[in-house]
Amino acid sequence: MTLTKVYFRGIIVVLFFCITKINAQGLNATYEKKIDSIQESYSKLTTPIDKMKALYQVAKLYQATNFQKSDSINNIILQTAKKNTDEVGFGLYHLINSQNQITKGEYNLAFREAVKAEFIFKKKQETAYYLDAIYLKAFSLTLNGKRDEGLKLVLSFINDKKYKSYNEQIGQLYYFLAFYHLNIEKNLPKSLIYNEKALEIYRIINSRGVLKVYYNIAQIYIALNNFNKAEEYALLAINSNQPKSIELLQALNSILAYVNLENKKYIIAQKYCDKSLKLCSILGNDDITAITLLNSIAIDKELNQYDKMITKADKVLKLTEMPESKMYGNYYKGIAFYNKREFEKAKLYLTKASKFIDKNDRINYKEVYDALSTTFKSLNQFEEALVYREIFQSIEQEVYKNQNDEKINELQIKFDTKEKEIQLKNLTIASQKDKEIIIQKDNQRNLLIAIVAFLLLLAFITYFLYNKIKIKNQKLKNQNKVIEEQNKEINNFNETIKKTFSIVSHDLRGPFNALMGYTNYTSENCDSLTKEEIKTYLAIINNTATNNYNFTQQLLKWSLKQQKGIVLNKKYTDIREIVQKCLGTLSAQLEQKNISVDDYRLLPIMCYCDADIVFNIMYNILSNAVKFNNDNSTITIKSFSDNQYVYIETTDSGVGMDNEMVQKLNEDSDGTEFEFVIKDNEYQGGFGLLYAKELANLHKGKLVFESQVAIGSKVTLAIPILIKRLCE
Repeated sequence: MTLTKVYFRGIIVVLFFCITKINAQGLNATYEKKIDSIQESYSKLTTPIDKMKALYQVAKLYQATNFQKSDSINNIILQTAKKNTDEVGFGLYHLINSQNQITKGEYNLAFREAVKAEFIFKKKQETAYYLDAIYLKAFSLTLNGKRDEGLKLVLSFINDKKYKSYNEQIGQLYYFLAFYHLNIEKNLPKSLIYNEKALEIYRIINSRGVLKVYYNIAQIYIALNNFNKAEEYALLAINSNQPKSIELLQALNSILAYVNLENKKYIIAQKYCDKSLKLCSILGNDDITAITLLNSIAIDKELNQYDKMITKADKVLKLTEMPESKMYGNYYKGIAFYNKREFEKAKLYLTKASKFIDKNDRINYKEVYDALSTTFKSLNQFEEALVYREIFQSIEQEVYKNQNDEKINELQIKFDTKEKEIQLKNLTIASQKDKEIIIQKDNQRNLLIAIVAFLLLLAFITYFLYNKIKIKNQKLKNQNKVIEEQNKEINNFNETIKKTFSIVSHDLRGPFNALMGYTNYTSENCDSLTKEEIKTYLAIINNTATNNYNFTQQLLKWSLKQQKGIVLNKKYTDIREIVQKCLGTLSAQLEQKNISVDDYRLLPIMCYCDADIVFNIMYNILSNAVKFNNDNSTITIKSFSDNQYVYIETTDSGVGMDNEMVQKLNEDSDGTEFEFVIKDNEYQGGFGLLYAKELANLHKGKLVFESQVAIGSKVTLAIPILIKRLCE
């Protein structure tokens, strides 16, 4: 919930009390006509009781508009009752006085007056007035803290069929239940049900009570975040033909401004807010004007009208001394300056706003601390930013805990309400004496059941919430793990692309150099070559091109594997066939340098491996042997095996490598420490061998290097001997 939402709902509460204490400004032409009509018929009445009942109706009308006038008329009723010693007159006086005492907040006096009226009207069998007395008695009990007694009293009457025909009084009792569940039990769905029942009756009898019910329903739908429904009932109240006070109109326009703000209809929200401000100027109440201005500022914030926010915030700070309004005025002023990127001013006013926050009510104002943290961060004052960020996060945790507590309370309320309804139905069946016995027994039983049920419910909810939090934490851990894996995959993918291009360029250069050598020689000497020599060279070129094409296809296939992530495709393969395939690809280079291959001891050994990967390993080994071997020399290849590995040993008599290079190749390395240089248009430095070693490791194998400068090199590839079932 944002600061705007909290304060808008605070406004509704303030306006509710304003409406219950409406002044004479609310009196309009419709009410005057009703009062004039009663006064006109008053002169024609002959009996004292009829006159007192007429005065009672006038006093009730004035209760909604002019409290002092209502009290004055009630004194006339009292004097008439005394003069004629009429008990009903005294009862009417007690009814008006009870309502007036509730308005004053004197609930004990209101209860006493209601009890006196109840006794008189029950005795005189004046049922309508009797039900009015019950309504006021229940209200005074509830507002005085005796909530259960008030609820039981109303339920016992509302469920009694003999009172069903008294529509206005039953409507009042439903309104009480709606009030009780909204303000006492905080059970919004239940309150909504009773408001709708009251509304149904008030519509039938065309009572002014529809206005307060419309207003209550709008409040409930706001609390339930159903803003379209809230707007619907607020408009029904505004468009009703019932007389409305200025306070009520101002409150309804505030509600309409709020719901349109929530629905992001900012222009419409501003229109209703402007209407509300005009009505505020008539009322002359600075506190309500300040609150309404804050609503307007909230709308300006959404419309990015920061200069207007500052101007209106200044007005708020001058109008009121209410701490909440002071806090919001400074908060919005700070937010406006922050959005104007005047961070020092933003810090000043946000700090002022924080000083008005009650430490016991931090939850509703957590955004102030969030804004302070963001502002200090923008000023590079990171220590202060961290302090306010920690406050904000601690409040967030407190909010989470309170939400869980509210869920527990809601479950308990549902349980208690059901038990109370069952108990009250039982009470209506038995006599008063039986009711007392049943109540005593039921109270003991229900208390025990409630305690046991509550403990079980609390245990279940605690366990449920614990598991929920545990699952949530596990989900967060899993999500973090997935993110880490994804980042790792992205890094591996980028690294693989680099390696792929390096290997492809490295492995294609040799075959194409040989091919270009033959084509260049043939094109330059074609005039001096015989037809047979040309045919021989063309055959060599064709064979080399075919081998290079096949090799290129393998490289492309291998490159695609790299981008997708290497997945070994193992199967039983003859090692000799793989090596001979590599030699075929390198045949042009071998012939160009007149290098012979001694593969007499290259035995046909079956090995469970990925043939494409082993081909790339052997190609890198053999291409390096050809490249760095001397012309007119020999490369020796042999294969053998033991209980653990299949070995392929390649020996050349070329330039060899120094001890430092051999040591680096034999160490576990990612190649980052090698310096790659270009010499004679060839990459030097062992990159191909390093990658061949990485591919061997992928097979759980190894690549071992031995070499001496100017003598030659020996490279041994070892691949594990594993049966197929264990490898897969």
